Amino acid sequence: MIKQIKKIFNFWKKVLKIRGWKPTIVLAEDLGESAAEVYTVDTSKEFTVLIDKNYNEDIKELNHNILHELIHVFLAPYVNYITDTLLFIKNNPNIKINYDKIFKQLKNREEKIVEKLTKILLEHINYT
Repeated sequence: MIKQIKKIFNFWKKVLKIRGWKPTIVLAEDLGESAAEVYTVDTSKEFTVLIDKNYNEDIKELNHNILHELIHVFLAPYVNYITDTLLFIKNNPNIKINYDKIFKQLKNREEKIVEKLTKILLEHINYT
């Protein structure tokens, strides 16, 4: 399975032009409700993709989940910039914002954008 994951992973990494990042792929079990997850460290351009082998038995599902997580990596510098800006505003005593609410909205919108981009790319670019 890891060989298949790397093949799909490298295909979409090339399509998205994700260069200069140091990836780690981990085959995991029991990620809860998630089929896959990604953790990025923007400053060092490192990321880890966790693939739950219990959810990703079908090639179409595996393809979808890997692409979905790589789109998160693609967007990471922008999301991190927005997050840092919000933190700066939150720590400014002259500006009152509900950081937790805004951050939650940001994460929800990011997830919707990522899923929409995943579906668009899968409709127009066929890995299999």
